[in-house]
Amino acid sequence: MTRRPATPCGLRFCKGAERYAILAQAAALRLHARMAEEARRGSAHRRRALPADRTASDVWLARLAAALTHHRNAASALVRADG
Repeated sequence: MTRRPATPCGLRFCKGAERYAILAQAAALRLHARMAEEARRGSAHRRRALPADRTASDVWLARLAAALTHHRNAASALVRADG
């Protein structure tokens, strides 16, 4: 995900706090996107490894699903705040 933040001044010309805010938001977006991808891959791997009757009661899989939901929602909120 290589979406650049929209800025009124363009990133090259921003100084100080405005530049920091733009870079911090882009870094947070990349972090949440990467964490969501890791949780997605981890839950798929865990689901494949478990018998079908045990997936609904697996605590570790539930934690991965919660992490995926959190990071997906956080990334979506950052994108909505940007645009």
